[in-house]
Amino acid sequence: MSRGLSRLREAECARDEAQEARDRAMQTGLRTLLRTELLEIHTQHVVHHEPISVSVQDEAERVYRAYHELGGNGTGTMLHDQIMALDAYQDMSGERR
Repeated sequence: MSRGLSRLREAECARDEAQEARDRAMQTGLRTLLRTELLEIHTQHVVHHEPISVSVQDEAERVYRAYHELGGNGTGTMLHDQIMALDAYQDMSGERR
């Protein structure tokens, strides 16, 4: 009987490890997508000097917060800070970029 319990525990542990690996992969993938979004906003508005609306800055803020909560590093913080330092115009249409 103890052999059966031991095998059951081993199988449960293997499932837990596999789930943790999937969770880490999802977290890494999501963090990468969020960083890419910040980089796109940064390139468009900081590098290419296109005007930025308040709604796009708000979007960048939401993206950054999620990125940071997922363990994003200083690169995203630098992108975010430079985006937030831009003078934004009020977007009257409510449209996003």
